[in-house]
Amino acid sequence: MGGLVHRPLLPQSGHAALEFLRSQGLNAHVIQKKGCCGLPWITTGQLDQARARIEEAVEMLEPYVSSGVPVIGMEPSCLATLRSDARELTDAPAAGVVADGVLTFSELLARLLEEGRIELPDLSGVDVVAQPHCHQESIIGWDADQMLLEK
Repeated sequence: MGGLVHRPLLPQSGHAALEFLRSQGLNAHVIQKKGCCGLPWITTGQLDQARARIEEAVEMLEPYVSSGVPVIGMEPSCLATLRSDARELTDAPAAGVVADGVLTFSELLARLLEEGRIELPDLSGVDVVAQPHCHQESIIGWDADQMLLEK
């Protein structure tokens, strides 16, 4: 199975995700092509520039998503932009395919756990404080993360 991880701003989280997936026997890789969800242009009102960036990202990600390879995004705002704004700013059919196909790390783990393909580490006795990212809470949701934390 190939899992692809988008390059996060803080590479430690991406490296940890890759390490965990590989420790579970999965073939996980970073997509080597650079892309941008367009959020910096959306937030400054430069919607034509945002649309161009989104269309480039969608064009790059669509073949992976369409092939059935799980594609995860490590930055919640970028992932939320691909899930929501991409549909609103472009009428490219691939935008819907990508919006429906990109996953959070937690969503991928929840799917793999349900399929019996991975085991979660035992966190008994470990205190965890978690605050959902605002874009994740409003666009993506927190259900998969909460379920994993409660396991």
